[in-house]
Amino acid sequence: MVQAIPEHLATTPVRLGLFGRDGRPLPEQDLSWIDLIGLRATRHLPGHAARLAAAASATASRTVDVTG
Repeated sequence: MVQAIPEHLATTPVRLGLFGRDGRPLPEQDLSWIDLIGLRATRHLPGHAARLAAAASATASRTVDVTG
């Protein structure tokens, strides 16, 4: 996907309004589109995937087999 974005658009700045895990607003940041995509792909999404995997594992370990 990153390769499909024309360079003049990839370097377009975007302003991010971010919130912490506690819901409080964080200072705004300016990033280029390409940097935002890289950040999301390399840090944000893997972090969510790891938390989902941990939650699924915890749920699976608490599952009781009622068929036996």
